[in-house]
Amino acid sequence: MTTAIAGIRALAAETKRVGDATAAVGTNAAVEAARAEVNRLHDVELQWSDRLAAAKVKLAEAEATAGGDALAGADVSKLGGRLANVKGEIATCEAAISEARQRRRAAISAVYAAEGAALRPLAEHLRTEAQEHGKRAEQLLGALQAHEECAYAPVAVMMAGVLPADGKVLPLPKSARMFSEAEALDASARQREGQAVQVAGQLVAVGIDELLAQVRAVDAMIIGPALASVEDWARARWTPRHETRARQHAQTGEGLPAWEKVHHEANRPAVLTMCWRDGAIDEGASGVSKL
Repeated sequence: MTTAIAGIRALAAETKRVGDATAAVGTNAAVEAARAEVNRLHDVELQWSDRLAAAKVKLAEAEATAGGDALAGADVSKLGGRLANVKGEIATCEAAISEARQRRRAAISAVYAAEGAALRPLAEHLRTEAQEHGKRAEQLLGALQAHEECAYAPVAVMMAGVLPADGKVLPLPKSARMFSEAEALDASARQREGQAVQVAGQLVAVGIDELLAQVRAVDAMIIGPALASVEDWARARWTPRHETRARQHAQTGEGLPAWEKVHHEANRPAVLTMCWRDGAIDEGASGVSKL
């Protein structure tokens, strides 16, 4: 049983070392710099989104007063220029947002590449240590063979997570475990380097403001829909009736008598469910539904 425990402990120690090395990648300077760029581009996108929202408000105001201003004798060319300027600002904001999103997607891939690159030297260093350890083991085995006048070889039973019937699980030699750890780090590096950018997800919110707040809070490492497209989509579906019912439900849900509570729960407000694929709203899977 002692050998079984030793084998399990050795496997656990190997798993922990690989896990610790993988976790430490997050503090690598190159990885930190790549993540900082992702966060910066996310902030830039939100800043331009806010500017776009303000420009849309300006356009709506300009269009609402243009006819009256013209009838009042205002310079038509100046009115047209004002509208053109605001529309140009909107187009510029949309282009900036699109560019920031494309750059952020590339920056996310760069984070994964940096994480993989940070793991490879750790794997190579461990592999070199394993080779040196193996050479020393061969020297010791040679001395033991000369002393005992018979051949010796390390005995190992590969563990698959289940104890043999007799319970005798022998630990792998340290050099073999070190090589195994190096291979695990290499595999983790390949997994990081080949990791796809997450471009799909789902958000559920009671109301437009709550949905927009959730979109802003989506991890910068995930490509969600552009904030402006989400707002346009939500405003086309979330009616004043939905908003009124949501507010009434939120204000009167606590402290009601039992019979009123049943009625209250039966009239739960609707929610906005927004799903997205490839960074864009999935119209077929999104909509307004009961909470």
